[in-house]
Formats: sequence, C-alpha cells, structure tokens
Amino acid sequence: MIASNVNFNLYKSFVAVFDQKNISKAAAQLQITQPTVTYNVKELERQLGVKLFHTHPRGVEPTKDANELYKFVVAALISIANGENAIRTFDESASVVIRIASFGGFVASYVAKAIRNFSKKYPLAKFEVLYSSYGDPFTRLSQHGADLVIDMYEASMPQLASFELKKVERVAVATPEFIKENKVGDKISAETLETIPYAVFKKAIRLIDSKVKATPFAIVETSSNLLEMVKASATLGICYADDIEGMDGLTTIDISKLALPSSTLKCIYNKESVTKPTKAFICELCEVFNVKAPFMKD
Repeated sequence: MIASNVNFNLYKSFVAVFDQKNISKAAAQLQITQPTVTYNVKELERQLGVKLFHTHPRGVEPTKDANELYKFVVAALISIANGENAIRTFDESASVVIRIASFGGFVASYVAKAIRNFSKKYPLAKFEVLYSSYGDPFTRLSQHGADLVIDMYEASMPQLASFELKKVERVAVATPEFIKENKVGDKISAETLETIPYAVFKKAIRLIDSKVKATPFAIVETSSNLLEMVKASATLGICYADDIEGMDGLTTIDISKLALPSSTLKCIYNKESVTKPTKAFICELCEVFNVKAPFMKD
C-alpha cells in the first residue's frame, strides 16, 4: 500500500528541477510559480532528510542522492501515466502525447509520414521527439519517458520488444571539384579515407568507426548540415541514402569496399507498459513501412 503522506506535487517539482537544472525553467515547465517550486523542493528535502540540489550562479546541480532518487521517481510517474493511458478510451477525440526517442534525422527521414497520417486520424494526438544519441533503449524508455525508440539498437532486455522497419543503405557523396582535386575514384576503400577529409552524419558514425581507422573531418547532426559542407567542396560526406535530398550537382560514390555491416532501422518499445495510443501509432508505422504489425489493433 502507498503511504498516505506521499505528495506527488513535490516529486513533480523535483523531476522538473532535475531535468531543467534551473528553478525558473522548472516553474515555467510546470506552469506554477518559482516560489512554489522552491518550496516543494525544500519540503521534499525536509521530509527525506537529504540535500537534493546544490545552487550555483547558473542554476542548480543534483546531488548524489538526487541522482539516485530520480531513477525511481521518474519510473513511478511514467507508470502512473501509463496506467492512466491504459484505461483511458482512445479514439479520434482523445488528447494524448506520444514520445519518440531517436536521433533527429531518423524521425525526420523515416517517421514523419507515419506521424502525419496518424495526426489526420487522431487530430488531438501530439508528438514529442527526444533527440538523444545516448543511452540504451531501456534507459530511454524507462528513465526518459519515451513510449518508443526508433534506432538501430538490439532489444537487450526481456521486457523490450522490437521489429524491423527497413534496411538502411549508406552512400558517399562529393562535388566533382572535390573528386578531381583529391583524385577520388568511383569506389572508396578504408585506405582512401585515410588520405582525404570526410564528414559523417552523426547517426551513422557507430557503424563506420569500427571499420575505418581514419578520424572524420567532421561529425554533423543533420543531413542538411552535411550537404552544406559537401556542396562547399570541403569534404566527402558519408550518410544514409534516405537522408540525402537536394543532391543536384553532387556525385554518388560506391563505398561497398568499406565492407560496413548492414543496418536495420528498428522500432523498440516496452511490451509490459505499451499504451493504447502507442500501439495504434506502431500499427501506423507498420502500415507505412509495409511490415507485419507485432500485435492487432485494440
């Protein structure tokens, strides 16, 4: 049985301050006053008998006790939200939020159509994208509050389920001027990359650095940033084929000699806590990618 003196408002303030590392930003997020947030944190510290934050000129820094507490509190708040969603009727009149953890490019390149289709069916549904390249899927689902993860990780925990969306191919692109100046042939090997500057789309780096010893000239966040550098003839770019748009004036180069491992884009979710809205969106994803849904619609 839950103790009757648990005040969830105190813990909501604690989580907001922990995430924002700033009292005023936490107050804005919670849409309450700054003195209320400060009081809630101080009251929680009093009840627990520990110091949760150290103050400094730019905000606050969580203590060791706060870091330990955060894992349990976030998991509890997520469980409550999942419980509410599990019993709440979900239809076109439902107001829900679906949180997707991913590299930014994955959502923009692969999930946008599914989000657009889903929003037409459920106009009150909102999406939040957690652009994080850190943490395994379980951490991002359990501690960061994501409903699903779009990535290339394997599902590594018993409660995690995953299914393939599509195979993803890599390409190299450069301007004719860069190719001529650097004497690049129609194929590129790992040895070639040791002699010329090349840039990598951040989400592709994991699968390249294990095969190529040379250090990239640059690691960029988005495909548009990569293309800007390539079009300026500053570098050769390596990224996923589906990320390349506006390739006018660029030449595609064969990188099969790099012998990079194959990549499969996956959808990963917690099968023990997946909600009705998330199930519905996963089914939409499956429809867009023409793959078999892991479960039937409720």
